[in-house]
Amino acid sequence: MIRNRFWQLILACGLAGWVAGCATDGGGLSRVTSGGPSQPVEQLHLLLTSMAVDVDGRPGPDGFGVRLYASHRRAKEATPIESGTLELMMFDGRLAGGELEAATPLKTWRFAAQELKARAQKTEIGTSYRFILSWGAQRPTKGTITIVARYEPLRGRPVRSGPGTIPMSVP
Repeated sequence: MIRNRFWQLILACGLAGWVAGCATDGGGLSRVTSGGPSQPVEQLHLLLTSMAVDVDGRPGPDGFGVRLYASHRRAKEATPIESGTLELMMFDGRLAGGELEAATPLKTWRFAAQELKARAQKTEIGTSYRFILSWGAQRPTKGTITIVARYEPLRGRPVRSGPGTIPMSVP
């Protein structure tokens, strides 16, 4: 199953310092990197920095880092997102399951597929997307933030990653 193999490869690549989330199924199109036909994106794999970081150079955390992979069970590698829109949502506090459904994001970053090309990197396990995001004026008030990725395909159901949490500082 690609999911288990995918996570084994991530660990083998030395990403042990990152927090991971997994995803639900959906229907946007993405090219299979092995040269086969287009396949729907079924999962999003969200890797986060281990804590909030200083993005603007002024003292104190004001952002975080994300690496995102999209996958399909028939693909041998993580696949590029070639259509639709990707959103990264930040929630104030540690939220899970049903809490996320009712919560309003503190901040949302939105990227069209064309914008993702500039953030794409080819890795040993396929295409990934790197982000360093600053929350600006929407500063979290709790000791933890929760991050969720959501892919909206041109057709079909959206795909949502599992939640990942980032502490605002070292405990």
